[in-house]
Amino acid sequence: MKVNGLPTILYLKGITDSVPYKDYKINKVNVKVKDKFEERELRLLSSQMKQYIIKRLQNNVKALHELGKKGKKVGKIKYIKSLHSIFLMQYGNTYALDMKKRTLHIQGLGDFKVIGLEQIPNACDITTANLIEKNGDYFLHVTVYVPKEEKVHNRKAICIDLGIKDQITFSNGIKVKYNVETPKRVKKLYKVFSRSQYNKETKERSKRGQKVLAKINKEFAMKIIRRKI
Repeated sequence: MKVNGLPTILYLKGITDSVPYKDYKINKVNVKVKDKFEERELRLLSSQMKQYIIKRLQNNVKALHELGKKGKKVGKIKYIKSLHSIFLMQYGNTYALDMKKRTLHIQGLGDFKVIGLEQIPNACDITTANLIEKNGDYFLHVTVYVPKEEKVHNRKAICIDLGIKDQITFSNGIKVKYNVETPKRVKKLYKVFSRSQYNKETKERSKRGQKVLAKINKEFAMKIIRRKI
């Protein structure tokens, strides 16, 4: 079987070994910069972080292989400009939280002040976490295990009314507005973004356009967070 004209075995050789890929110990990698490759040093990623990044790549390649076997169209593996999330697989080693000082320690990176630790329940077992970068801000998604509680089901039925002024109104009086209005600042940023240069060959915006788009995404993200709070 072939994927995009190449035998599938080329995608699976080496990288999908069941054991962790041996190259997690390397400290230098080749980075694609336009049409060239540059050798750069890995200074911050720990061995566990490298192992999981490779493991994630292994799982993705295997998933593509299975889709190809089922007749699905599978594209070729491409380079990405940046990775926006790093899995922290061992609490107490790869990362640690200090509830009193409200700090986060990440192996190889150091200590950071954090907010939102009150969201973690008191009686729980903290396990893995995912460090995510969104629009220039960093978030830590923590997985915890809490004691199993018996669910209490409310068998009462309620009615839902979909309207224009109040988008969702429940029979118990609760009103919900689910749309996110566009702030005036975002409208101005959209105008600036529309005037930024666009390369039809590479299908990329200019650096200025990319920065403006990041600001737009950040404005929407912060608006959603404020609504949740």
